[in-house]
Amino acid sequence: MQQFALVENVLQKDSKFDFPSPLIRNCYLQHKYGTNIPPTQIKTNFDEFLKDVFAKMDGVTLKNCRSKSKNSRLLEAAYQHEFYRAATGLLGVDGIVSCEVGALYSIHGRIDFFINDKRNWAVELLRDGDRLNDHVARMAPGGKYDRLTITASNTVVIDLRGPSSPQPNGQPPEGVVYAVFEKEFRYVTVIKSNGTSFTITLVS
Repeated sequence: MQQFALVENVLQKDSKFDFPSPLIRNCYLQHKYGTNIPPTQIKTNFDEFLKDVFAKMDGVTLKNCRSKSKNSRLLEAAYQHEFYRAATGLLGVDGIVSCEVGALYSIHGRIDFFINDKRNWAVELLRDGDRLNDHVARMAPGGKYDRLTITASNTVVIDLRGPSSPQPNGQPPEGVVYAVFEKEFRYVTVIKSNGTSFTITLVS
């Protein structure tokens, strides 16, 4: 963004630096810090929403994040924070991404994210296949999260695999999505239980 040079305001005694125009200032601030402007088109399709969340995740942030385990893999919390940031930027003014939802529904445990507007989408994240079957069982009918998931229109378990993580074998179970990031966090390949897959470019 160096081409957006700052200019000196010489019309005031206590001169200060500013951008040449409001448009350039807004472009710089959006590039640097993101935007909280509500989107003009709100996603109502769950699969399309997930695609857009991945596309809005910041690969540079994930690549340079220091929240890592002893084996240099990103902690689950690092993915959770970036997922939350991306998801909230895709919702309208009435869309709320609630985190760690459980007690309100009298369930044993807490689900990672519940988008509690008219969509009612439930999302559980894990990394590197850690206790995958347990996560699937929680979301299943009669599982630990049953009192919440019966109110949800869509549910998903997303298994996030970083560049140095073990790669998944075969297709994910029903209700599970594999998200496999390449080594520079520039792309993520999403693999669904129906055998379809697609690669998404992250923000860089």
